[in-house]
Amino acid sequence: LARRVMDVECFLLSGLKADETIAAEMAFMYGERELRPVEFPVGGSEAIVAALVDAIEARGGKLRLRSHVEKIRIQGNEATGVELKSGEFIGANVVISNASIWDTYGKLIDKTKTSSREYAKAMTTPAIDSFMHLHVGFDGTGLEKFDGHHVVVHDENVCITKPGT
Repeated sequence: LARRVMDVECFLLSGLKADETIAAEMAFMYGERELRPVEFPVGGSEAIVAALVDAIEARGGKLRLRSHVEKIRIQGNEATGVELKSGEFIGANVVISNASIWDTYGKLIDKTKTSSREYAKAMTTPAIDSFMHLHVGFDGTGLEKFDGHHVVVHDENVCITKPGT
């Protein structure tokens, strides 16, 4: 039952079951369970970006915009940096790709630099149908007892990823 609950909750957040949802997303989801009011960043979303840039620069990093990454260089089993479309190489101890798993392994990494098992796993990661979360705000006067966040599972024996479940 616990696995089923986790699968449903992860599916609602990521569109994937628990064993396919990244840990950071799950931590965020379960962290929301703490009873507290909605919080907003002081200074808006721009303040979050500014704080991230400050943290990167404080550690010697640099934010590069409009810098097309042509490939991720691999030596042994480790990424060593990225090569830009301009030909410039930027060395790094850690490379985090924001591209899809298929683009990362299919276009950015030379497949001869990864194991065939790792490459096959990445390239056969299932795509999911698109879905959208819509977050709206409205005057809730008179709705104090309304629990607007709910889910209906029609058949607990059917995989949550099956459309119409």
